[in-house]
Amino acid sequence: MCRETVCRWWSAYTAGGVGALPGDRPGRPLGSGRLLSDEQAERVQVLLRTTTPEMADIAAPLWTRRAVRELIERDCGVTLAVRTVGLYLPR
Repeated sequence: MCRETVCRWWSAYTAGGVGALPGDRPGRPLGSGRLLSDEQAERVQVLLRTTTPEMADIAAPLWTRRAVRELIERDCGVTLAVRTVGLYLPR
């Protein structure tokens, strides 16, 4: 958290209690800025659960972030950074 944000929240809390604190989530809406559509992400998840890298002609023994990146490129035509692939995997 930014120091200014914490100070603003503290001032609001001391002046009006919990009710004075902002309740809405600031920033971009959840899901905005994602490069894969929900359908593409679901398809990748299905492929990860039902195939191996060998079955998908990917030279990797296990589904690593790099292997998943290659799968996404082949299947969806979208090039992602390895770090971005890591963010998609827990979803």
